[in-house]
Amino acid sequence: MDPNYDDGLNGYRLLAEFPDYDLYVNDDNAVIQRFNEGIANSWQEFDLDFAFDQEDMETLKKAIKLYQSSDPIQAEKIKKEIEVEILGEVDE
Repeated sequence: MDPNYDDGLNGYRLLAEFPDYDLYVNDDNAVIQRFNEGIANSWQEFDLDFAFDQEDMETLKKAIKLYQSSDPIQAEKIKKEIEVEILGEVDE
């Protein structure tokens, strides 16, 4: 098995790690948001699936790179933008 692939998600590779979830992607631009165990247990949240076209995937990848190279305060803002604007989650 390719070491870049997660055991529980066949055909997916890790795209980004955030404090409370990870994003995995496959070759068809399908993304899975997998919450960490603590959140999954307390919120009863499971994996969320997203399908992106090529343009949206490039936007997500650019945002992730920006997140990874930013200071902690800016990174938190970028993470929120990824969640709300790209993944389309409700901002609470």
